[in-house]
Amino acid sequence: MERSNSELKDMARGMLCGRYGLVIGAMLLASLIPSVLLVPFQYLYEGQSQIPLQRVIWIVVNILVYLLQMMFMTGLMHIHLKVAYGLPAKISDIFWICKNRPDRALLGGLLFGLIEMAPFAPALALVYRYHGERRQLAVIILLTIAGAMLSIYFSFQYAFVFAAYADSGSVDMLEAFRISASLMENAKWKLCKMYISFIGWGLLCVATLGIGVLWVSPYLSQATINFYLEQKHVFDVKIELRSEMKK
Repeated sequence: MERSNSELKDMARGMLCGRYGLVIGAMLLASLIPSVLLVPFQYLYEGQSQIPLQRVIWIVVNILVYLLQMMFMTGLMHIHLKVAYGLPAKISDIFWICKNRPDRALLGGLLFGLIEMAPFAPALALVYRYHGERRQLAVIILLTIAGAMLSIYFSFQYAFVFAAYADSGSVDMLEAFRISASLMENAKWKLCKMYISFIGWGLLCVATLGIGVLWVSPYLSQATINFYLEQKHVFDVKIELRSEMKK
């Protein structure tokens, strides 16, 4: 039986009942650590007296922090998977990836970032050679729009790369990309509609000056994990818990 997005969202609310504190704490920890790490390097970005070395250091630091965020995101997905499976979870599970081949998560983060940015390469190349011509500007705009569309397509195609890895802990990262592509073969629009259905919640977050994010973000993440499990037909069969998930 194929469940609708509404059913998956209802299931997410039920799963999070009594466990919101856990997920919110893990989410805040995953966001706070990378932000704090960027603070000492903020001066490299500010001011008009930047030198090339400062820009290079700032770019490298941001790439490293991005990769760290990917690792924490994998840990956060592991927590949401435990919630979906009905397993006990704790905030420290955010560091789960540290004991489960973090090098693979780093590789996955690099590949994912490159896949998302690659469609913008033609537009960026023209921007570098832009001489103020209107025709050039029109081409740059068209290439940027096309690049954005391709990037969005790939982001849906590989939406569950890290979920697939967090669900196992032993699958090869390239295999995780193949798993995600297979699961999303005919499900991109359905996932897009789920994200669209959260627009109202997003407006509520704005109205509450961002405070609502503390509840909406875990809700969206759990609903997304439920979507992933639905694509795997986990809810239609007896869930066989992997030994990795019990750790």
